[in-house]
Amino acid sequence: LRELDGKRVEITVKEWKNTRRNRANRYYRAVVLKVALQAFNDAGIMIIDEDEMHEVFKKAFWSREITWADTTKQIVKSTTKMTIKEFSDFIMKIQELLLDNYNVVTPQPENSYI
Repeated sequence: LRELDGKRVEITVKEWKNTRRNRANRYYRAVVLKVALQAFNDAGIMIIDEDEMHEVFKKAFWSREITWADTTKQIVKSTTKMTIKEFSDFIMKIQELLLDNYNVVTPQPENSYI
């Protein structure tokens, strides 16, 4: 703050949102994406790595379509601002997809991650 003494400053106030915790993100990356990657690859759908798998799931479950000039485009949103509930629902949709389509059960976290 001393460095700002005498200078014009900008202060931003915004609504606090309960975003996901690091433990939930670690569970998602270390367990859910690894299980999904293996299931997809076993089914002959070659996904390169967990980052690409994440992009597949964002497009499937965290995107929306917009239309302009007679063209429809898909907007893939970032997951970084998801609330805990949104992230939990996102993981549940992935788990349901894996179970329904690949007969794969995703291990539950040992502790409460979400």
